[in-house]
Amino acid sequence: TSRNESMVSRTISRDILPPGTDHDYAYDGAWTQENAHITLSALDAESGVKTTYYREGNEPVLEYRRPIDIRKEGKYTIEYYSTDKVGNEEGHRKIAVWIDQAPPAVKITSPLNGAYVSGKTIEVRGNASDTFLSRVLVNGQLATVAGGNFMFTVPLAQEKIVLTAEAFDEGGHQSGDSVNVILDASLPVTTDDYAFDNVWVNQDAQIRLTAIDPDSGIQATYYRIYTEGTNPPAFVSYDSGQTITIDQEGKWMVEYYSVDHVGGTETPHLISVFLDREN
Repeated sequence: TSRNESMVSRTISRDILPPGTDHDYAYDGAWTQENAHITLSALDAESGVKTTYYREGNEPVLEYRRPIDIRKEGKYTIEYYSTDKVGNEEGHRKIAVWIDQAPPAVKITSPLNGAYVSGKTIEVRGNASDTFLSRVLVNGQLATVAGGNFMFTVPLAQEKIVLTAEAFDEGGHQSGDSVNVILDASLPVTTDDYAFDNVWVNQDAQIRLTAIDPDSGIQATYYRIYTEGTNPPAFVSYDSGQTITIDQEGKWMVEYYSVDHVGGTETPHLISVFLDREN
């Protein structure tokens, strides 16, 4: 007896390749002001995609079901990957989402606008705030920034000076502030009305002082009185319109000077009052 035998061959495909997942986010690794709306698309040519996963930063891994929306300023890292129906898992990929929607805030706090200044340099101080603050320029030069405060020393080279501060953030935003200051290069000038300096007289001495400063103005005038050959006392404040009276005989020294509002101090002046009633 003979038997006819037939054989059936079957081809079995082996899926060893993982899926591939892409995203449509146009600002990956770039700053933007726009909210992020990210769609993930996975493809597997063999067994097919089973699941796509993602997570933000160190948050728990979630199954991707709908576009990912981010509506808040910040730097975010979106990690994503897919698996296929036989368990192949692709290498994890990342998207860098950097959103910055507001410019920095910056203000010069010293000196004040319209202030008189003196010397060869002026220290400019202020504050700047932004989550992603990158730098502050004062008159175009990089300022020192610490704890939201900035400082830079600017040379004083002309009578009227504009001081500027510009703050920049990592997202490319910029804002600025400026103040105008005036260089007071002159010192106060104080004069007296005593007509008998270094001359013997037999009547009381009555002395009035007048101080002027055409720039920042007079802050204070000081004077002191002492007899010749004694240690001078400390200076005391002179009130505008005050009369300094000397009614005791002797050789008296009267010194005086003024200070302006930026600290400019003139060299003290000296009057010699010689009083002898029997002369």
